[in-house]
Amino acid sequence: MEQRTIDDGELRQWIDEWGEESHDDILPSGDEADIANRILEHHTRGEYAGDVDWNGAWESLRGIVGPALEHVHGFFPDGAETLARYVREIDMGIDPDTGEDLERAAIEEPAFRTSFRIRAMADADPEDEPALDKVIQAADADYRHDVISGGDVARADWRNAAAYEWRRLMLEPHAPTDPVSDVSALAVIAVSMRYAPDATRAMIATDVLGPDMPTMGGLRDIIGTPEQDVPVDTLITDLVGQWPDATPDRDTLTDRDHAAWRILSPIQQNAPAPVEGHIYGLLGMLDHVEYLGRTGETGRIHAERALRFDPSDRFASAVLDTAPTADGSTGLAELADIAQDRGTIR
Repeated sequence: MEQRTIDDGELRQWIDEWGEESHDDILPSGDEADIANRILEHHTRGEYAGDVDWNGAWESLRGIVGPALEHVHGFFPDGAETLARYVREIDMGIDPDTGEDLERAAIEEPAFRTSFRIRAMADADPEDEPALDKVIQAADADYRHDVISGGDVARADWRNAAAYEWRRLMLEPHAPTDPVSDVSALAVIAVSMRYAPDATRAMIATDVLGPDMPTMGGLRDIIGTPEQDVPVDTLITDLVGQWPDATPDRDTLTDRDHAAWRILSPIQQNAPAPVEGHIYGLLGMLDHVEYLGRTGETGRIHAERALRFDPSDRFASAVLDTAPTADGSTGLAELADIAQDRGTIR
Protein backbone atom coordinates (compact mmCIF):
# COMPACT_ATOMS: atom_id res chain seq x y z
CA MET A 1 0.00 0.00 0.00
CA GLU A 2 1.34 3.41 -0.97
CA GLN A 3 1.70 5.61 2.09
CA ARG A 4 0.76 9.27 2.27
CA THR A 5 3.41 11.78 3.35
CA ILE A 6 2.33 14.46 5.81
CA ASP A 7 3.61 17.86 4.69
CA ASP A 8 5.25 20.33 7.07
CA GLY A 9 2.27 22.67 7.04
CA GLU A 10 0.00 19.96 8.42
CA LEU A 11 2.62 18.91 10.96
CA ARG A 12 2.87 22.48 12.23
CA GLN A 13 -0.90 22.49 12.65
CA TRP A 14 -0.58 19.32 14.75
CA ILE A 15 2.05 21.07 16.88
CA ASP A 16 -0.29 24.03 17.45
CA GLU A 17 -3.15 21.70 18.44
CA TRP A 18 -0.87 19.82 20.83
CA GLY A 19 0.27 23.11 22.36
CA GLU A 20 -3.29 24.33 22.88
CA GLU A 21 -4.82 21.10 24.18
CA SER A 22 -2.25 18.84 25.83
CA HIS A 23 -0.90 20.85 28.81
CA ASP A 24 2.23 18.67 28.64
CA ASP A 25 5.21 19.58 30.82
CA ILE A 26 8.53 20.16 29.06
CA LEU A 27 11.45 18.64 30.97
CA PRO A 28 15.14 19.52 30.59
CA SER A 29 15.77 15.85 29.81
CA GLY A 30 13.22 15.80 26.98
CA ASP A 31 14.51 15.74 23.42
CA GLU A 32 12.98 16.22 19.99
CA ALA A 33 12.26 12.49 19.65
CA ASP A 34 10.22 12.49 22.86
CA ILE A 35 8.31 15.63 21.84
CA ALA A 36 7.62 14.23 18.36
CA ASN A 37 6.17 11.08 19.93
CA ARG A 38 3.92 13.13 22.19
CA ILE A 39 2.62 15.21 19.29
CA LEU A 40 1.83 12.09 17.25
CA GLU A 41 0.12 10.41 20.21
CA HIS A 42 -1.98 13.50 20.83
CA HIS A 43 -3.03 13.83 17.19
CA THR A 44 -3.75 10.16 16.53
CA ARG A 45 -5.04 9.22 20.01
CA GLY A 46 -2.87 6.14 19.58
CA GLU A 47 -4.57 4.95 16.37
CA TYR A 48 -2.16 4.96 13.42
CA ALA A 49 -3.73 4.47 9.99
CA GLY A 50 -1.80 2.15 7.70
CA ASP A 51 -1.83 4.53 4.72
CA VAL A 52 0.33 7.21 6.38
CA ASP A 53 4.13 7.36 6.53
CA TRP A 54 4.34 7.78 10.31
CA ASN A 55 8.11 7.29 10.44
CA GLY A 56 8.51 10.14 8.00
CA ALA A 57 6.11 12.31 10.01
CA TRP A 58 8.05 11.55 13.18
CA GLU A 59 11.37 12.46 11.56
CA SER A 60 9.92 15.70 10.20
CA LEU A 61 8.47 16.63 13.60
CA ARG A 62 11.87 16.07 15.18
CA GLY A 63 13.40 18.48 12.69
CA ILE A 64 10.74 21.11 13.36
CA VAL A 65 10.77 21.05 17.18
CA GLY A 66 14.55 20.58 17.58
CA PRO A 67 15.51 24.25 17.04
CA ALA A 68 12.71 25.37 19.38
CA LEU A 69 13.91 23.04 22.15
CA GLU A 70 17.28 24.83 22.13
CA HIS A 71 15.46 27.81 23.65
CA VAL A 72 13.94 25.78 26.51
CA HIS A 73 16.00 26.19 29.68
CA GLY A 74 14.99 24.20 32.74
CA PHE A 75 11.60 22.74 33.59
CA PHE A 76 8.55 24.27 31.86
CA PRO A 77 5.37 23.17 33.68
CA ASP A 78 2.48 23.05 31.19
CA GLY A 79 5.07 24.08 28.61
CA ALA A 80 3.58 22.60 25.42
CA GLU A 81 1.94 25.90 24.52
CA THR A 82 5.23 27.76 25.00
CA LEU A 83 7.17 25.29 22.85
CA ALA A 84 4.53 25.47 20.11
CA ARG A 85 4.85 29.27 20.17
CA TYR A 86 8.64 28.95 19.87
CA VAL A 87 8.15 26.77 16.78
CA ARG A 88 5.93 29.44 15.20
CA GLU A 89 8.36 32.24 16.03
CA ILE A 90 11.35 30.39 14.56
CA ASP A 91 9.28 29.64 11.45
CA MET A 92 8.71 33.41 11.14
CA GLY A 93 12.42 34.12 11.60
CA ILE A 94 12.07 35.44 15.15
CA ASP A 95 14.42 34.54 18.02
CA PRO A 96 12.15 33.25 20.85
CA ASP A 97 14.60 34.51 23.50
CA THR A 98 14.92 38.09 22.30
CA GLY A 99 12.11 38.70 19.80
CA GLU A 100 14.74 39.81 17.28
CA ASP A 101 14.72 39.03 13.58
CA LEU A 102 17.15 36.10 13.30
CA GLU A 103 18.53 37.03 9.88
CA ARG A 104 18.96 40.67 10.80
CA ALA A 105 20.58 39.81 14.14
CA ALA A 106 23.03 37.54 12.34
CA ILE A 107 24.33 40.33 10.12
CA GLU A 108 23.74 43.45 12.21
CA GLU A 109 25.26 44.46 15.52
CA PRO A 110 23.81 47.46 17.37
CA ALA A 111 25.89 50.61 17.25
CA PHE A 112 26.34 50.20 21.01
CA ARG A 113 25.06 47.94 23.74
CA THR A 114 25.08 49.03 27.36
CA SER A 115 25.83 46.42 30.01
CA PHE A 116 23.12 44.94 32.19
CA ARG A 117 24.47 46.98 35.11
CA ILE A 118 23.91 50.25 33.24
CA ARG A 119 20.46 49.22 31.99
CA ALA A 120 19.42 48.22 35.52
CA MET A 121 20.45 51.61 36.93
CA ALA A 122 18.93 53.62 34.08
CA ASP A 123 15.41 53.64 35.57
CA ALA A 124 16.18 52.79 39.21
CA ASP A 125 15.33 55.04 42.16
CA PRO A 126 18.57 56.55 43.53
CA GLU A 127 17.31 55.99 47.07
CA ASP A 128 17.14 52.24 46.48
CA GLU A 129 19.23 49.55 44.87
CA PRO A 130 18.00 48.48 41.43
CA ALA A 131 15.48 45.65 41.83
CA LEU A 132 17.36 42.34 41.81
CA ASP A 133 14.80 40.55 39.63
CA LYS A 134 15.20 43.24 36.95
CA VAL A 135 18.99 43.06 37.14
CA ILE A 136 18.87 39.26 36.75
CA GLN A 137 16.61 39.62 33.70
CA ALA A 138 19.02 42.13 32.15
CA ALA A 139 22.03 39.92 32.91
CA ASP A 140 20.23 36.93 31.39
CA ALA A 141 19.65 38.90 28.18
CA ASP A 142 23.32 39.94 28.09
CA TYR A 143 24.43 36.34 28.59
CA ARG A 144 22.33 35.10 25.66
CA HIS A 145 23.53 37.96 23.46
CA ASP A 146 27.17 37.27 24.37
CA VAL A 147 26.86 33.52 23.75
CA ILE A 148 25.25 34.10 20.34
CA SER A 149 28.18 36.37 19.45
CA GLY A 150 31.04 34.67 21.28
CA GLY A 151 30.06 31.02 21.72
CA ASP A 152 32.10 28.91 24.15
CA VAL A 153 34.53 31.73 24.92
CA ALA A 154 31.66 33.89 26.16
CA ARG A 155 30.21 31.00 28.17
CA ALA A 156 33.59 30.48 29.86
CA ASP A 157 33.90 34.19 30.66
CA TRP A 158 30.49 34.29 32.33
CA ARG A 159 31.20 31.14 34.35
CA ASN A 160 34.62 32.39 35.44
CA ALA A 161 33.04 35.68 36.49
CA ALA A 162 30.45 33.78 38.54
CA ALA A 163 33.22 31.86 40.32
CA TYR A 164 35.01 35.13 41.08
CA GLU A 165 31.85 36.81 42.43
CA TRP A 166 31.03 33.76 44.55
CA ARG A 167 34.48 33.72 46.16
CA ARG A 168 34.47 37.49 46.69
CA LEU A 169 31.05 37.46 48.38
CA MET A 170 31.94 34.46 50.56
CA LEU A 171 35.04 36.31 51.84
CA GLU A 172 33.18 39.59 52.34
CA PRO A 173 32.94 40.65 56.02
CA HIS A 174 29.32 40.36 57.10
CA ALA A 175 26.88 39.83 59.92
CA PRO A 176 25.63 36.22 59.94
CA THR A 177 22.09 37.04 58.81
CA ASP A 178 22.67 39.99 56.46
CA PRO A 179 21.75 39.13 52.86
CA VAL A 180 24.16 40.24 50.15
CA SER A 181 23.09 43.51 48.52
CA ASP A 182 25.48 43.55 45.52
CA VAL A 183 22.82 42.98 42.87
CA SER A 184 25.24 42.85 39.95
CA ALA A 185 27.30 40.08 41.55
CA LEU A 186 24.17 38.14 42.49
CA ALA A 187 22.87 38.44 38.92
CA VAL A 188 26.06 36.96 37.45
CA ILE A 189 25.80 33.97 39.82
CA ALA A 190 22.08 33.57 39.04
CA VAL A 191 22.75 33.43 35.29
CA SER A 192 25.43 30.78 35.78
CA MET A 193 23.05 28.82 38.01
CA ARG A 194 20.46 28.86 35.22
CA TYR A 195 22.61 27.91 32.26
CA ALA A 196 25.23 25.69 33.97
CA PRO A 197 23.33 24.45 37.04
CA ASP A 198 25.32 21.31 37.82
CA ALA A 199 28.77 22.87 37.33
CA THR A 200 27.81 25.97 39.32
CA ARG A 201 26.31 23.97 42.17
CA ALA A 202 29.31 21.62 42.24
CA MET A 203 31.59 24.64 42.61
CA ILE A 204 29.49 25.99 45.48
CA ALA A 205 29.19 22.59 47.18
CA THR A 206 32.96 22.08 46.99
CA ASP A 207 33.61 25.54 48.43
CA VAL A 208 31.16 25.04 51.32
CA LEU A 209 31.49 21.34 52.13
CA GLY A 210 35.17 20.53 51.60
CA PRO A 211 37.67 20.74 54.49
CA ASP A 212 39.98 23.18 52.70
CA MET A 213 39.16 26.35 50.77
CA PRO A 214 39.71 25.67 47.05
CA THR A 215 41.95 28.00 45.10
CA MET A 216 40.37 30.48 42.71
CA GLY A 217 41.72 28.38 39.86
CA GLY A 218 40.14 25.30 41.41
CA LEU A 219 36.73 26.96 41.55
CA ARG A 220 37.02 28.02 37.91
CA ASP A 221 38.02 24.50 36.88
CA ILE A 222 34.90 23.08 38.53
CA ILE A 223 32.47 25.66 37.14
CA GLY A 224 33.99 25.19 33.68
CA THR A 225 33.22 21.46 33.65
CA PRO A 226 30.75 20.44 30.90
CA GLU A 227 27.37 19.75 32.49
CA GLN A 228 27.27 16.09 31.52
CA ASP A 229 30.72 15.52 33.07
CA VAL A 230 29.97 16.96 36.52
CA PRO A 231 30.35 13.99 38.95
CA VAL A 232 27.15 14.71 40.89
CA ASP A 233 26.52 11.06 41.83
CA THR A 234 29.80 10.82 43.77
CA LEU A 235 30.12 14.42 44.94
CA ILE A 236 28.78 13.86 48.48
CA THR A 237 31.03 10.84 49.08
CA ASP A 238 34.06 12.61 47.61
CA LEU A 239 33.64 15.76 49.72
CA VAL A 240 32.89 13.93 52.97
CA GLY A 241 35.86 11.61 52.36
CA GLN A 242 38.26 14.57 52.34
CA TRP A 243 37.59 15.26 56.05
CA PRO A 244 39.59 13.43 58.75
CA ASP A 245 37.81 10.16 59.52
CA ALA A 246 35.20 11.18 56.92
CA THR A 247 33.58 13.32 59.62
CA PRO A 248 32.96 16.96 58.64
CA ASP A 249 33.31 19.59 61.35
CA ARG A 250 29.77 20.80 61.86
CA ASP A 251 30.68 24.21 63.31
CA THR A 252 32.81 24.97 60.25
CA LEU A 253 30.08 23.84 57.88
CA THR A 254 27.44 25.84 59.74
CA ASP A 255 29.46 29.05 59.38
CA ARG A 256 30.04 28.42 55.67
CA ASP A 257 26.41 27.44 55.15
CA HIS A 258 25.25 30.73 56.67
CA ALA A 259 27.67 32.67 54.47
CA ALA A 260 26.41 30.81 51.40
CA TRP A 261 22.77 31.39 52.31
CA ARG A 262 23.38 35.17 52.36
CA ILE A 263 24.15 34.82 48.66
CA LEU A 264 21.66 32.14 47.66
CA SER A 265 18.62 33.50 49.49
CA PRO A 266 18.17 36.74 47.50
CA ILE A 267 18.87 34.87 44.26
CA GLN A 268 16.25 32.23 45.06
CA GLN A 269 13.67 34.92 45.83
CA ASN A 270 14.25 36.91 42.64
CA ALA A 271 15.50 34.56 39.90
CA PRO A 272 13.32 32.61 37.42
CA ALA A 273 11.72 29.38 38.63
CA PRO A 274 14.39 27.04 37.15
CA VAL A 275 17.03 28.75 39.31
CA GLU A 276 14.81 28.53 42.39
CA GLY A 277 14.56 24.78 41.83
CA HIS A 278 18.31 24.40 41.29
CA ILE A 279 18.96 26.16 44.60
CA TYR A 280 16.62 23.79 46.44
CA GLY A 281 18.65 20.87 45.06
CA LEU A 282 21.88 22.49 46.25
CA LEU A 283 20.42 23.25 49.69
CA GLY A 284 19.46 19.61 50.01
CA MET A 285 23.10 18.60 49.57
CA LEU A 286 24.44 21.29 51.91
CA ASP A 287 22.01 20.38 54.69
CA HIS A 288 22.54 16.64 54.26
CA VAL A 289 26.31 16.92 54.76
CA GLU A 290 26.01 19.51 57.55
CA TYR A 291 23.75 17.17 59.54
CA LEU A 292 25.53 13.97 58.51
CA GLY A 293 24.86 11.06 60.84
CA ARG A 294 21.35 12.19 61.67
CA THR A 295 18.15 11.51 59.78
CA GLY A 296 18.27 13.41 56.54
CA GLU A 297 14.84 14.99 56.75
CA THR A 298 15.98 18.59 56.15
CA GLY A 299 18.08 17.65 53.15
CA ARG A 300 15.34 15.39 51.80
CA ILE A 301 12.70 18.12 52.11
CA HIS A 302 14.80 20.49 50.00
CA ALA A 303 15.59 17.72 47.49
CA GLU A 304 11.95 16.71 47.09
CA ARG A 305 11.03 20.34 46.58
CA ALA A 306 13.70 20.61 43.85
CA LEU A 307 12.19 17.65 42.02
CA ARG A 308 8.88 19.49 41.82
CA PHE A 309 10.66 22.05 39.63
CA ASP A 310 12.71 19.54 37.63
CA PRO A 311 12.12 15.78 38.05
CA SER A 312 15.57 15.14 36.54
CA ASP A 313 17.50 17.31 39.03
CA ARG A 314 20.72 15.35 39.64
CA PHE A 315 21.60 17.08 42.91
CA ALA A 316 18.20 16.30 44.39
CA SER A 317 18.43 12.67 43.27
CA ALA A 318 21.92 12.32 44.79
CA VAL A 319 20.62 13.59 48.14
CA LEU A 320 17.60 11.28 48.13
CA ASP A 321 19.83 8.32 47.28
CA THR A 322 22.06 9.12 50.28
CA ALA A 323 20.01 10.85 52.99
CA PRO A 324 17.97 8.42 55.12
CA THR A 325 14.40 9.00 56.21
CA ALA A 326 13.31 8.57 59.82
CA ASP A 327 12.89 4.82 59.23
CA GLY A 328 16.38 4.56 57.70
CA SER A 329 15.34 4.11 54.07
CA THR A 330 16.77 6.10 51.18
CA GLY A 331 15.54 6.93 47.72
CA LEU A 332 12.58 8.87 46.43
CA ALA A 333 9.77 9.43 48.91
CA GLU A 334 6.29 10.03 47.55
CA LEU A 335 5.93 13.64 46.46
CA ALA A 336 2.59 14.86 47.78
CA ASP A 337 0.65 17.74 46.26
CA ILE A 338 3.12 17.93 43.39
CA ALA A 339 0.67 19.64 41.06
CA GLN A 340 0.02 22.61 43.33
CA ASP A 341 3.52 22.95 44.80
CA ARG A 342 5.75 22.72 41.74
CA GLY A 343 7.50 25.73 40.26
CA THR A 344 5.96 28.06 37.74
CA ILE A 345 7.72 30.22 35.19
CA ARG A 346 8.22 33.72 36.47
